Amino acid sequence: MTNTFAFQAGARPVFAQTKFKEETDGDRIAYHITVDPRVARGSVYSHHKPPTDTVQPIHYRPRRIPQPKEEKYEQYEEEELDEKVSEPTLYEINDRPIEEDLATANETYIERPPTPHFVPDEPGIDVATQVGENDLFNFDLEVRPMIKVIVQHTLLRALAEVHEEVEVENISKHRDRYEFERNVILAELQRLEAKEQRRFEEDKRRREQREKVQKEISELNQDLAARGFAEFYATDVVLNAMDLLEERGLFYDEVEREVSESFLPWLSQELAGALAVKDTVVEIKKKTIMKVDEIKRHARRDMKIEAIKQKKTGQIKEDDVLRRMLIEDRASTNIRQTMKEYHERKAREEEERLHREEEEAAEKERQAENRVPLGEDDEENETESSEA
Repeated sequence: MTNTFAFQAGARPVFAQTKFKEETDGDRIAYHITVDPRVARGSVYSHHKPPTDTVQPIHYRPRRIPQPKEEKYEQYEEEELDEKVSEPTLYEINDRPIEEDLATANETYIERPPTPHFVPDEPGIDVATQVGENDLFNFDLEVRPMIKVIVQHTLLRALAEVHEEVEVENISKHRDRYEFERNVILAELQRLEAKEQRRFEEDKRRREQREKVQKEISELNQDLAARGFAEFYATDVVLNAMDLLEERGLFYDEVEREVSESFLPWLSQELAGALAVKDTVVEIKKKTIMKVDEIKRHARRDMKIEAIKQKKTGQIKEDDVLRRMLIEDRASTNIRQTMKEYHERKAREEEERLHREEEEAAEKERQAENRVPLGEDDEENETESSEA
C-alpha cells in the first residue's frame, strides 16, 4: 500500500502582488485572504473573476501586538540563571489553528505512516503558495463516505416507511376484522335479548289471562252464593216490609225533604235578616230625626240668646235675623229631602230583593213538580234490587 501524506498549513495573511520591481522592504504590503476581493468565494461557475488591473489594492494595516511590560524586580530578589543557547530550536507562532481531539480506530493491518520530518515555519513572508491538483484532497475519495451514509440513511428511511405502511395496513385489517366480529356478536346478543323479551312478555300475558279467568270465576261464585242466600232469606220476609220501612222513615220524598230541610230554613233566615235591616233603618231614621230636632232646638236657642245679646247691645239688625232664619229653614229642608230619598231607595231595594226571592222559590217549586214520580213497575224493581 502506498502511504499518502497531506500537509495543511495554518492561515497566514496574503500580501498584495505588485508588478515586477526590485524588492524593497517599503513596497511590500501584507493582505489577508478573507478580505481580498480577487479571491472568488463559493461556486466558481456563477462568478466572474474581476480583472486584476481594475481592482484597487487594499491597504491592510496589521494590528499592533502590545508588548509585554517589563517587570521590575528588586535587586535582592534576582537570581543567577544559567545561560543556554536555544535560538536554533525556537520559532515564532504567528497564527495557531484551532486544535481538536478526534478518536480514531485504525485497523491493525494498516501500517503506520512514517513520522514526517519536522520543518519549522519560516519567519519570512510568503508571496504565493503553489498547490497541485490533488495536493489538498481527492473529491471522489473524500465524498465517498458521505454518499455512503446518505444512501444508507435513505435506504433505511425508505425501508422504515415501507414497514410502517405494512404495519398500518395490518392494523387497519385487524381493526376491520375486530369490528366485524364485534358487530356479529352484538347482533347475536340483540337477537337473544329480543327472544328472551318476547318469551317474558308471553309468560306475563298468559299469567295475567289466567289470573283474570280465576278472578272472574271467583266473582261468579260469589254472585251465585249471594243470590242463593238472598232468595233463601227473602222467602221469610213479611209482605208489608216496604210499608214498615216507609213508616220508619227509610223511604222518603227527596223534594219534600229538601224543601223542609234546606229551603224553608234558608227562607226564614233571609226574612229575619230583611226584617232586621228594616228595623235598623227605622231606628236610624228615628235617631236622625231626634238628632235634627235637637240640633234645631240648640240652634234656635243660640239664635235667641244671640238676638237678645245683640238687642241689648244695639248692634243687631233685622236683616241678619231673617238671613239666619232662612239659612236654618233651608238646612232643615235639605235634611228632610235627603232622608226622604234615602228611605225611598231602601224601600225599592227591599222590594226588589223580596221579588227576587219569590221568583227563586217559584222556580224551585216548578223544578220539584217537573220531576217524574216512580211508577208501580219501578217500585217493584227497586224492591227486588233492595231484597237482593
